[in-house]
Amino acid sequence: MFPDSPLILIALFFVAALCLIPFGHGSAREASSVKIMRSLGWVLLLLASVLVINPLSLWGHIQDSANPYIFTDDVSQQIWPLFKWRDSGLFPDDYIADYYLDVYLPQGYVTFMGLLSRVTDLRAVSKALPYVDYLIVLIAVSMASWRLGRGAATWGSLVLGLGTGVLLFSLVGGLPRSFAYPILSILVLGLVLGKPALLVMATVAGAAFYYVTSVISGLALAIYLLILPSRWRGLDERWTLKRRLGVVALTAVSTLILVTPTLLSGE
Repeated sequence: MFPDSPLILIALFFVAALCLIPFGHGSAREASSVKIMRSLGWVLLLLASVLVINPLSLWGHIQDSANPYIFTDDVSQQIWPLFKWRDSGLFPDDYIADYYLDVYLPQGYVTFMGLLSRVTDLRAVSKALPYVDYLIVLIAVSMASWRLGRGAATWGSLVLGLGTGVLLFSLVGGLPRSFAYPILSILVLGLVLGKPALLVMATVAGAAFYYVTSVISGLALAIYLLILPSRWRGLDERWTLKRRLGVVALTAVSTLILVTPTLLSGE
C-alpha cells in the first residue's frame, strides 16, 4: 500500500518532525510563529500518514475480496472440505477431504469453521474473517504501543499497520495462517503489559489454530515466567516459583491435548 515514491514520504515525515520539535519562544511574535509551525507539522504528518495508509488501496482490497471469483489458491484446497460439517453426505469416501479435516488442518480451526458452516456460508466467512483478524492485530498493537510510547508510538504503529500490505497478504482466505498475526499480536501485548494470562491464551490458541504460533508463544511464556529476572517480569509476590511452574505445565498439557488428535490421525 506504500506509494511508489518513498522519498516523498520520508521528506514529509522529516519536515513534519522539524516543525513539531518544541522550541522556546519569548515574544508574542515568536510564540505565534511556533504555533504556525506546529500546526503545519501536524498537517504534514497527517498528509504523510494518509499517503502511507492509502485508503483507496485498502478499499480496493475490500472490493476484490467481495468478488466471489477472486480468492487465494489455498482457499480452493482447504475451505471446501469444511462443508462436510454442514452436510455429512458431501464428498463420501473422499481421501483428500478427510486428510485435510483429520490431519492437515488444526482441530480447533476445523471445529470453529465447521460450527460456523452450520449457520452461514463459509465462502463469506473466508472473505470476512481476515478483516476481523486485521482489526484484532491493530487493536493489540495499538495497546502495546500506547504502553511503550503513548500517542507517538501508537500513531506510528497504526500507520505502519494500515500502510503495509504484508498483514492482509497473509490474512486473506480465512485459513489457519490467518490466525497467526492476531495470536502473535496478543502475545506481544501480554509481554508488554506483563500479563501472563495473555501469553497462555496465545499459546493455547496457537495449538488450536496455527501450530507454529503455539511454539513461539509457549517458549515466550516459559522464558518470561521461569528465566527472566523477577525485576523484569513486573509480577507481584503471589507469583511464586511453584505457581509459575504450574502455569507453564498446565499450558503445556493443554496444548498437547489440542494437538494429540491430529498427531494420532496422521499415523
